[in-house]
Amino acid sequence: MNQNFFSMIDRYKHQQLRIGSVSPQQISAWAKKILPNGEIVGEVTKPYTFHYKTNKPEKDGLFCERIFGPIKSGICACGNYRVIRNEKEDQKFCEQCGVEFVDSRIRRYQMG
Repeated sequence: MNQNFFSMIDRYKHQQLRIGSVSPQQISAWAKKILPNGEIVGEVTKPYTFHYKTNKPEKDGLFCERIFGPIKSGICACGNYRVIRNEKEDQKFCEQCGVEFVDSRIRRYQMG
């Protein structure tokens, strides 16, 4: 009976999942985003979160809209508004503040 049991296991192929660590260079490559003006955004350089008077995220801080995406869909940090369409178009950025006009849910997935 043992031989039948082992032959059944060998007969069926099982899918395997391999998990490994990621290098710091790969993580920084995932976080980088190049703006149309050629500026590279994606690194948090300041420890600040929100401005105490305006309650807006600090530029290059932990909640920066340039790095992680807009807080409200279609509205950038300086207040410009653009309609977000479902069509696949070129990415639209605000010329003044560099925020991409995308859905605000992108903040959940964007790395920085």
